[in-house]
Amino acid sequence: MYYAPLLNHVDGNLIIITFLKYAIIIFYRNFNYLINNIIMTNKEKESIHQEFERFMRDEMDDFEKKKYIKSDNYQTMLNLLTKTLGSLKK
Repeated sequence: MYYAPLLNHVDGNLIIITFLKYAIIIFYRNFNYLINNIIMTNKEKESIHQEFERFMRDEMDDFEKKKYIKSDNYQTMLNLLTKTLGSLKK
């Protein structure tokens, strides 16, 4: 009787199951990322203050934080805070 050679003495089914498990995990991560970005682009535009509050409460994912820090809204809020806190100091 002929037996197919096993890869590194591991059951072939285990290799297939492990591969499929990781493929499904990667698919759902990418799908979730795409869905979240579609929702964020279709969501009503937030005010500068709401966006800054979400940033401060750490409700943004890493990609969104990097994008927000580079935006003009972030610079605007920092300038407003600096002016407000500066006027309190006097």
